[in-house]
Amino acid sequence: MIVVIQCAGSKRDKGLWREDGRDVYFVSRPNVYRGGGGYVVKNPGDSVGSGEESYRQALWDYNRHYQQSGENPYGLFAAWQLYSPNIYSRLFQRYGRNVYILSAGWGLLRADFLTPNYDITFSPQAEGYKRRAETDDYRGDLCCLPPDTTETCVCFVGKSYLRQLDFLTRDVEGGKHLFYSTQVTPHMPGFIPTKYETTTRTNWHYGCAKDFMTGKIGMSNNHVHTSSQPSVFTYSFRESPRAGGKAPGAQDFRDALERKFVEAEQEGKTCIKIKSGDLHREVGGYPGSNHRMPICCKVMCDSMQEGDKVVYTPPKGRGATLTICYKLPR
Repeated sequence: MIVVIQCAGSKRDKGLWREDGRDVYFVSRPNVYRGGGGYVVKNPGDSVGSGEESYRQALWDYNRHYQQSGENPYGLFAAWQLYSPNIYSRLFQRYGRNVYILSAGWGLLRADFLTPNYDITFSPQAEGYKRRAETDDYRGDLCCLPPDTTETCVCFVGKSYLRQLDFLTRDVEGGKHLFYSTQVTPHMPGFIPTKYETTTRTNWHYGCAKDFMTGKIGMSNNHVHTSSQPSVFTYSFRESPRAGGKAPGAQDFRDALERKFVEAEQEGKTCIKIKSGDLHREVGGYPGSNHRMPICCKVMCDSMQEGDKVVYTPPKGRGATLTICYKLPR
């Protein structure tokens, strides 16, 4: 089971991103920030320096490097540690890395994802520089969910975060359960709604998640909301940036595959397992509305030789979980 809970405005003081020796303060609208403080004020979607890479993509790379080396030069907190309310640590203690936090600034983050401090929210009561529009473009948001996961997804998310949630969980193939507290049931095709009865209006999801953990409440057995018409939120899955914005072609995947073979052979390996989702991420353009997963899978299959073996074929045939073990050397 995967647990998703929205972020909190209350955070620990430290854990700031750094740029050229200065602290970076992330807000939604840097152009209206008047707080001073000597910070470099940025939006997570802004480009780093004069390049094309956004701060979100830089943070993704920072976490990948941390996983490989254990180095955390900026002293960033894991997402579950960044937010002050104790519900985040309690959820992490209970469910571990199956906890994901829906961040208005960064996207859908796994609980152990190193996250810089920031001041971004969907709340209409927040100061102007902090407010992110619900109608914003979420294609650049990070999403740490495994591609095409079949795990049941239980969500504790308020009304103003629903568009972002809908967008970033489009590829979840398991059941999606949504707890809500509003009088009107949210229109969220693909989700099973469960009403949480409470008199608390602000941060009601903390109590809801706590009651779920202790067994005081459970998920509804209602049918999943479906619709023959497109959802009000007509988005596709978030984009993974690709230089130049051009969709990858078959040759791009062949080149990436060949690089993996060469690197593995140089390391003395006799075989290498490759998953289509990982290969497409490396090439770029996945996840995204303009992905080329069928082409990626075809290239992988066409590259098979005697001794190679398909380890896993996804239910849809050509999807992000296609896994092939290639014998080396080629």
